[in-house]
Amino acid sequence: MDSKDLFNNNNNETSKECPISPLFECFPECLVDVFADVQGVIPPWLSGSLVRVGPGKFKYGEQEVKHWFDGAGILHKFSVAEGRVTFQSKFIESEAYKNNTAQQRITVAEFGTSITP
Repeated sequence: MDSKDLFNNNNNETSKECPISPLFECFPECLVDVFADVQGVIPPWLSGSLVRVGPGKFKYGEQEVKHWFDGAGILHKFSVAEGRVTFQSKFIESEAYKNNTAQQRITVAEFGTSITP
């Protein structure tokens, strides 16, 4: 398999090996703590937070961004304390995100996405 096959969603065998369509799904904000189901026991000494950033919104109205780098940034926070795990997420409110959301269309050209005036 070469790289062009890897990103070809029309190739059923490739899609089974490396499905990338979930990478382009919009992720909702979750501003309140959501408690995760924990299997097993979390050691009492383990506590802290893991924060990661990645793309979380790819569609505004009927328009979709054309490249994974162009998705609106979202922060995911996993917190561990007292044997429990909670999750939160929040979009990074950049000017592009605010404008695109307000107008429900892509208003700012990005790495792989052009705009229609």
